[in-house]
Amino acid sequence: RTTLIWAHGRGYSKLTGIPLLRYSRVTPDVYIGGQYGRRGKRTLEQWGVSGVVNLRTEYDDAAHGLTLVDYCHLPTIDDDAPTIEHLQRGADFMRDVIAGGGKVYVHCAGGVGRAPTQVAAYLMTQGMTLDEALAAIRRTRPFINIMPPQMEQLRRFEALQQGETNR
Repeated sequence: RTTLIWAHGRGYSKLTGIPLLRYSRVTPDVYIGGQYGRRGKRTLEQWGVSGVVNLRTEYDDAAHGLTLVDYCHLPTIDDDAPTIEHLQRGADFMRDVIAGGGKVYVHCAGGVGRAPTQVAAYLMTQGMTLDEALAAIRRTRPFINIMPPQMEQLRRFEALQQGETNR
């Protein structure tokens, strides 16, 4: 049974490069998921995705010819939190791609920790609270697993966002 689940959920993706059951559309313009390959890149392009935020330290899409029109690499160690600067840079990148008419795919290895952390930060820059952002992500990706350091960083990011709003 475990092998069948792996083969369907992860094995297919590893073999084809298409993030089957590993991507979620959080908003009309923001997708979140795991690492993709060449066929996955074509699928993202077919979906109209033009920007990618990659949070992996262990894999740079550019080195493997997997970037799209716009690419933002914010290397973050697995289970660790992006820096506040990286969260802001990623959110700004996402805003700019979307403002230009594009869509954004945010990924880490599996799309359960680092990528949802970045998407939550972006959603907070769009006026959501941290709780609202996580609820929005969980509606389409209920299996996210934000690690304690990531949650702490998101709380700091939220406080900074609220401070800017109150100015």
